Amino acid sequence: MNKHISIPNIEPNIPLVEPKTTLANRVFDEIKRDIVTGKLRPNQRLVESGIANKLGVSRTPVREALKRLEMSGYVRITANNGLAVTEHTAEEMQNLFDIREALETKAIKLACERATKEQIDKAVSYYNQMVEAVMNRKYDEYIELHSQFHEALYSPCGNEQLLSLIQTFRYQFFNQRLTRLYTRVFNNTLDTRSQIKKHRKILEALCDRNANRAEKALIRHLRTTLKLAVQLY
Repeated sequence: MNKHISIPNIEPNIPLVEPKTTLANRVFDEIKRDIVTGKLRPNQRLVESGIANKLGVSRTPVREALKRLEMSGYVRITANNGLAVTEHTAEEMQNLFDIREALETKAIKLACERATKEQIDKAVSYYNQMVEAVMNRKYDEYIELHSQFHEALYSPCGNEQLLSLIQTFRYQFFNQRLTRLYTRVFNNTLDTRSQIKKHRKILEALCDRNANRAEKALIRHLRTTLKLAVQLY
């Protein structure tokens, strides 16, 4: 080594500062998860300093994360220039479900054409686990399985861009939050059982590779979900 080159000695126990962009991404993901799952409620005020203290970060990455959340539609500016979790109007919910219906019916029709036996078996497995979770009143487990079941229904479509859009709109409407609400409110009564039956109709059509039947069953499911959403919000 050239003796004229000076290399500073960095002690290995000196903590490295996490880049702001990484911090902002982490803050963004944590706030979004809390919104999507219902931990943060519609219209709940978001205070920059409070979030920073809770997450143990400075206000700079929190500010950046909140700006991204606002641009993504999860957060809105209030009348006094503060920030709050977005609450959708009935008209906005209808618009979102119109888009979801178009995207998800396209995906299920393609899935009926392209699904492998292994992919269908995976959807069946998630359905069976979902039913078991409802019967045992394990609602938190059901919520996760519900998302996995829908992903298993659509993933055989083979169109990554379409799948990405579906995920965006399902999250945009805070699908897990809605699922949590109606499973808690109706508590394994006929309403929840009715939704399970609608899931079964979609799955049966996929198993039979009947695209028209699958589309009609999915539309019935989504429109019932929209009615529940309007009631609960």
